[in-house]
Amino acid sequence: MRVTEEQLDKQIEELKAQREELRKNKTWQCPKCKKRTKIDKLGLLTDQYYVEPYSCTGGDYWKDSGEFFISCPKCEREIRLYKNQTAEGYDKAYDVAKEYRWYFGRKGERFASYGRKTEDKWE
Repeated sequence: MRVTEEQLDKQIEELKAQREELRKNKTWQCPKCKKRTKIDKLGLLTDQYYVEPYSCTGGDYWKDSGEFFISCPKCEREIRLYKNQTAEGYDKAYDVAKEYRWYFGRKGERFASYGRKTEDKWE
């Protein structure tokens, strides 16, 4: 039996749709209260910081700090996630947040500059 290119394309599209459905139903367990919540019910902030101008052409831009903040709707705590976090309950949480960041219910950015108070901006 020979498989045509069109049949393969159809199978690929079906698999992509299945993967999308699985990702939408992904849950996250809060390391503080241990409750599981679908990620589309959670808020995810990415942390940004300002690089001050230096020399003639350097700086004057915002940079991603590589940290995420998830707000748990059950215990109302804000959980900080960063790479290589070793505390119990946090293992791989950063990688999950990074991979699934487009599926969170609310997304936003946290800006901090010149040591002033941070400002959260939600989509």
